[in-house]
Amino acid sequence: MPRRPLNFVKNTAGSPPLDFQISTQKSGAARNHAIAESERSTKRATRKSTSSGIDVDRLERLMEDYLLDCDYRLMSSNTIATRRIFMRNVIWFLRHRGYSTCDTSELRQLLVYLRRGHEEGNGRWGNPQWNKPARPATIRDYYVALRCFFN
Repeated sequence: MPRRPLNFVKNTAGSPPLDFQISTQKSGAARNHAIAESERSTKRATRKSTSSGIDVDRLERLMEDYLLDCDYRLMSSNTIATRRIFMRNVIWFLRHRGYSTCDTSELRQLLVYLRRGHEEGNGRWGNPQWNKPARPATIRDYYVALRCFFN
């Protein structure tokens, strides 16, 4: 089965401000293509007019609430520990880069950083021992964890 590209789409309905969705554009009739193109242009126009993301401090509090909710829903302690590490690294990345808000573009930059962060002088996450590129499975795991959080 061919893979569809993963796209980040901003949720225009309100809180939470970001929503991850998988692109479901179907190849086929020109009518379907025209409808999909119309929807994309509407999303682009809406994306430009909305506010620019969520404040990093507020995001950190929401992530702590999310982890508490994971514990409440009786998720595995290993799952919660892994998500805690991922969320802590997201906050570290945003603060390290000096971002005051988190938006779609910052999350895309995070995924690129996972692949190339080891090239910085002090290694990925500020740890000189992390001097190899992240595996694609690791990047996917971050994507899945973020998608769960923002959904």
